[in-house]
Amino acid sequence: MGADTDDGTGSDVGTDTDDGTDTDVGTDTDDGTDADDGADADDGADTDDGTDTNHSTRGDAQSGGDMAQYAVMIFERETPGGAADLPPEVIEEHIALPDRVAELGGRIVAGLALEPSGTATAIRGREVVTDGPFIESKEAIAGVFVLEARDLDHALALAKLTPIVDGGVEVRPLVDFQVVES
Repeated sequence: MGADTDDGTGSDVGTDTDDGTDTDVGTDTDDGTDADDGADADDGADTDDGTDTNHSTRGDAQSGGDMAQYAVMIFERETPGGAADLPPEVIEEHIALPDRVAELGGRIVAGLALEPSGTATAIRGREVVTDGPFIESKEAIAGVFVLEARDLDHALALAKLTPIVDGGVEVRPLVDFQVVES
């Protein structure tokens, strides 16, 4: 049994059984190609050269994968400089977080930090556009990452590793997560 190879991002969780079938669960967030020459068992469109055009990362037991996916939303008390105001040790902890999660059997699929909520523009209904966040609060959503974990308890244990200065995290199961390319 050989492991799939990709562009080195570690984003492909499938295994190639060397019998021409690939048991990846659609988590190819690499450059769009599987390095095997077999037919994929996921629901992506594959070409004869092994190119996988599916960028879905749904990976729970209901869709045949091993891991469920969760959104981990990071809430912090806002500061004027946003992420630039974070202490260097907190930034270092954020950088190390994917490795810490992996050591405990999880995986961070994607993540992003947000500019301060004062930079937001909210749209209510289809017509009303206002400057500022949709909801005003002392804490604002500072970032979000997609976490793969065995189950909710595992996701909560992994989310507790998230470095926080003055706030917390919220964990929600994902219905589906896809990278859409046009």
